[in-house]
Amino acid sequence: FKNVNKIVDLITENYNLNSAIQTILGIIKYFDLNDFSSELIEEYREVLNELVVERNQEQNNQDFRNNEGENWIDYPELKDKIMDLVPKYLGDKIAFSKYRNFLIMALFTLIPPARISHYSDMEKRFKKNLKVKPQSLPSRKNYVIINEDGTHTFVFNKYKTSKTSGKVIHEIKNEDLNKLLDKYFNDYNNNPKNKNFLINVNGSEMSQENITNSQRSTSKKLLGKSISNNLFRHIFLTYFSELNPSIEEKIRVGDLIGQKYKANQMEKYVRKKNSKKVLDI
Repeated sequence: FKNVNKIVDLITENYNLNSAIQTILGIIKYFDLNDFSSELIEEYREVLNELVVERNQEQNNQDFRNNEGENWIDYPELKDKIMDLVPKYLGDKIAFSKYRNFLIMALFTLIPPARISHYSDMEKRFKKNLKVKPQSLPSRKNYVIINEDGTHTFVFNKYKTSKTSGKVIHEIKNEDLNKLLDKYFNDYNNNPKNKNFLINVNGSEMSQENITNSQRSTSKKLLGKSISNNLFRHIFLTYFSELNPSIEEKIRVGDLIGQKYKANQMEKYVRKKNSKKVLDI
């Protein structure tokens, strides 16, 4: 019982949260009755508190999910529906606004959904014209770098948690999103005088309110569900948490979506084993 890590591993791997909480509570009571050291009891109390917090959070998430009602859609289904539509948007002649709005849906579906502020005040830059490396670009803006091989790189400098997470550079690995971006820059946003990424028909930059309206209206048309940015993020994070990600994966995804992650006390005790590959992002 003195090896807290081992005991917590055994309990959390073989029991659900409620059972784990009751088991550790029983261990603590046993220690109290048999005069175990106060230090060991306190270690188990810390684990117990973290498990209770985790259980409450799961319950809150479930309540939130239930309250969303008709607008909730599980992430795998959401992603599959968007991917099924990609060939149509790549192959057909699509009006500007319709194509751009679908691209916005892809940005928040085919890769982990960042905050809207990640994509506002964003400039497009061509890799062949860059005189500095992406990490050396000025921090006053966000950037999308158009690589010569048809891939793209996002450089996030300005967003809600930038003061703690710093500059985040994300190379797009999703093939469908790269193709959608490639067509967008070749056919819809190809004016060399226009430096902005997400634009209106007249070339002006989309506001955050414009992007929010696009998310809600386009998801309603394509999926029959009005999905806000917060709901995109909650749908993804619910799925992500169910994959039992490692601390490293949580930090990586947290930095990408603008949600600073700090390992809790429970994770300091529990060793994550056989971590699954989360997403090809």
